[in-house]
Order: sequence, then structure tokens, then C-alpha cells
Amino acid sequence: MQSKARTYAALMVQALDGATEKEAQQVIQRFKDLLYKRGDFKHISSILREFERAWQERNGKTATVVSAHSLAEKTKTEMAKSLEKKGYALQEKVDPAVIGGTALYLGSDYMIDSTVKGKLNRLSKLLKQNG
Repeated sequence: MQSKARTYAALMVQALDGATEKEAQQVIQRFKDLLYKRGDFKHISSILREFERAWQERNGKTATVVSAHSLAEKTKTEMAKSLEKKGYALQEKVDPAVIGGTALYLGSDYMIDSTVKGKLNRLSKLLKQNG
């Protein structure tokens, strides 16, 4: 099914590239109808994972912002605009384990960690070195 998921994903990327929001909605509805008709809708999660990967490859890189709580809409919008200018698409990840603050990853590279958890980890390492 993996190759079928990749094929579906590649077709969706091609169909959605440059589409307006209204056109994209129509394409997605036709796509869902096709999956139901062919009995492949049960594989939608695999298809969506492949679509996300293919879309990112075609349309740029991903910047992941990790925080303990969802970002405010205004903050999210401003970050998305700023990152878009640099060729990155914003992806938000909520992880209560970071306690507070945010971490930013550009692609798979670590960039900035200003989370409480990160600061505590750095402090712990420093204390172990000097202890």
C-alpha cells in the first residue's frame, strides 16, 4: 500500500499546486469520493502522511515551533509570515513536557530552545560539571 499511498499523494500535490482555496476544496472532495469508490479510504492516514512529505519537498521546508500551550493566533500568524519569507512552512507542536517557553526547529536542525525544560537541562549539566 505504501507505493499506492505515494502515488495518491503525488497526484494530490500535483492537483493542488497553484489551486485557489475553492478549487482545492473541490479537488479534495473529488479525491475523497475516488478513495471511497476504489475502497482505499481505509488507507487515508498513510496517504496523508505521504502527501505531507511530498508537499513539503515540493513547496519548501518546515519550521516546527514547540510550546507547552497553543500559540496565540496573532503570534502564530506573525511567525508564519516571517518564516514563509525564508521558505519555511510553520508547524506547531504542543508538548506540555516543555513546561513553558518555546523551541524552534528549522527542518530537522535544532535552532533555538528557550523552554523551561531546556533551561533546566542546561542548568543540570552545568551543575554536574562543576559538582
